[in-house]
Formats: sequence, C-alpha cells, structure tokens
Amino acid sequence: MIVIETQNSAIYNQYIQLFTRFIVKSILNKKNITTKELNKLYNSMFAFTAYFLYIDKNITYNFNNKIYTDTFNVVKKYSSVLIIKAILTNTLNYQFIYTLLIPTIIGFLVYMLLIKPYLDKYNNNQKININSILMHITDTLLIELIDSEPITIKPKINDLIGRYIYENFVKQKILFN
Repeated sequence: MIVIETQNSAIYNQYIQLFTRFIVKSILNKKNITTKELNKLYNSMFAFTAYFLYIDKNITYNFNNKIYTDTFNVVKKYSSVLIIKAILTNTLNYQFIYTLLIPTIIGFLVYMLLIKPYLDKYNNNQKININSILMHITDTLLIELIDSEPITIKPKINDLIGRYIYENFVKQKILFN
C-alpha cells in the first residue's frame, strides 16, 4: 500500500475516489468524455474541497449518541456538497430541493439510522466496503423512487461499480493520511 502523509488527506482521498468513479463510469458507458462530464467532475471536486476546508471544520454538533453524530456528519457532508454543486450550476431551486436534496437526506437517514446499525452487529472484514456501497445504493434508490422522471438505473449502477472498485482495490493501494 502507498501511504502519503499530507494535510487535508480527506480531500485527496475524495479526489482519488471521484477520479476512479469517473474513469470507470466513462469506460462502462462506452462514450467519449464530454466537457459537460468534466465540468461535473470539477464541480464535485470544488464542492468537496469547500466542504472539507470550511464546512466540516466550522459546522459541528456532538450528540450524546455516536449513531446520531455519525448520521449528522454524513447528512452534513453530502447535503453540503449537493447544495454547493447546485449553486455552481445555478440549479438551486424548488425542483432541486424536492427531487434531489430531500430524497438524498432521507436516503442517508434511512441508511445511517436503520441499515448501518444492523450491519454493524456483524463482524466482517468487508464491512466498511459493504457499508459504503449499501449507503449509496439506498440513497440512489430513494432518489429514483421519489423523482418523477423515468428511472435511469444503468448510469447509477456504473457509478456504484466505480465506487466498488475504489473501495476494494484503489483505496487498498493508495491512501493519503
């Protein structure tokens, strides 16, 4: 394993995850990479950078219960990133809030409060990898159920495959501390 010591290691690990998912999705979609897709990647990178440098350090709350604190932190992270990306793309409106932000928050709440505590009861070496994948599957499915447009699972499955490759292979080889 390559371990690189650096400040703000969470940002670099997030970049590696984003790049891995982007490359895997592009390969599985069998399409050329477009400027629009690159802009989405750059917006994600900027949003996560803003989150890790400012929001994560300045907006904190410690519940007396670890499950609630972890849930708060996950919801804070992903809702902040979604809001920042919506601001960057000028799509922060009622439809965004109703079809993406609220379902995402509900998805992470369901996962963190109901599914993750159940999974944590089992001692499994792959628990961390399974937790990450199931968390995003739960979120994806809830967004699809609430969204009024036709379900488009295939691109999201490609993203989940990219996330799986990151969690099980890339993350095991490259880690910033």
